Amino acid sequence: MQKHFVLLLFIITIYYCTNQKNQKIFNLSNEDSTEIMQKIIDLPDLEYYYHVEILNTRKPLVILKNNIIQNEYSLKKFNERVIFLTLTEIMAQKKDAYLEFSNFNISHDSVKVSFKYRCEGVGGYAIFMKKNSNTWNVINSFAHEY
Repeated sequence: MQKHFVLLLFIITIYYCTNQKNQKIFNLSNEDSTEIMQKIIDLPDLEYYYHVEILNTRKPLVILKNNIIQNEYSLKKFNERVIFLTLTEIMAQKKDAYLEFSNFNISHDSVKVSFKYRCEGVGGYAIFMKKNSNTWNVINSFAHEY
């Protein structure tokens, strides 16, 4: 009986933590998510690493669908629509260049987003704040090779 209780408590804890994480991710409206992601893919810190002028196979930009980015959003980069693929789809299509959003930390009026562009060994973050206007402003961003 005690083993069942511990197991049940463990399952409830995992379920609660998972739902809390997903809830935080989806607190943003579709419009806010789109605006933030568009501003990230347009960051000057990342522009340096895309290399589409010499590696045309990196167009269109691919964003990894994962536990954070589960939907597709209307984004554009290099005058083309951004595509969203799962890791399985990326591997099947033999794509090596994709942008991964690894964390969205959301508070009332600010968001910190971590990202990786593995093909270039680049990681980074961007911090956004929504002030009196209805737009998200980049407060700080940083990309670095790891």
